[in-house]
Amino acid sequence: MPHTDGTHIAPLMQKGAMRHADLGRLFQIMTLRVILIDSRTERSERMEKALVESGFHVLAVLRETDDLYAGLRNLKPDAVIIDADSPTRDTLEHLGALSQRFPKPMIMMSDVADAALTRAAASVGVSAYVVDGLSSSVVRSLVDVAMLHFQSHRQLHAELSKTQQDLSDRRCIDQAKCHLMERHGFSEDRAYGVMRRLAMRRQQRLADFARALLSQEGLS
Repeated sequence: MPHTDGTHIAPLMQKGAMRHADLGRLFQIMTLRVILIDSRTERSERMEKALVESGFHVLAVLRETDDLYAGLRNLKPDAVIIDADSPTRDTLEHLGALSQRFPKPMIMMSDVADAALTRAAASVGVSAYVVDGLSSSVVRSLVDVAMLHFQSHRQLHAELSKTQQDLSDRRCIDQAKCHLMERHGFSEDRAYGVMRRLAMRRQQRLADFARALLSQEGLS
């Protein structure tokens, strides 16, 4: 099966239209576009070779001192690979801030087991793995797992945000409905019908109309 550029399936992943198993199979045939961050030329060359052999498209190799913000903004990678035994705390915090601005899977690979470093990486949203050697199959597997974890977490976060928004909308609608019932003596059905008609007339969502009504009445 031919390889597919990762950018073609991004909308499907963001909408949660694909199941976990489907994403796993898709990652196997995608040509994922990655940025490699490494401060040592010899090691970065070996990691880049392993990534290419694994089917990745390495967009650029950046140093910790480079403008990582510009790299993510301009190159728009599918994932960021950090190949470093001991990245500085500032670098990890910088990557965490970048992840908030440009949500991407960020995977750190090290050949040294360091529990403190792993915790520090996890605290800023970076997945850390200890890699003994640079086998292309191992590299591919680790990145695929990190990608799946990232997409699953992102989908769960989106679903939670939607649930919270739906609950907030329902509270506003109920509060506005109760206000109309108390002020005008409407029945519940009539209050809801009036709100619905006015919202449609103003081309607003019912929840947005309810918020505007509550704000106007000083009840928000």
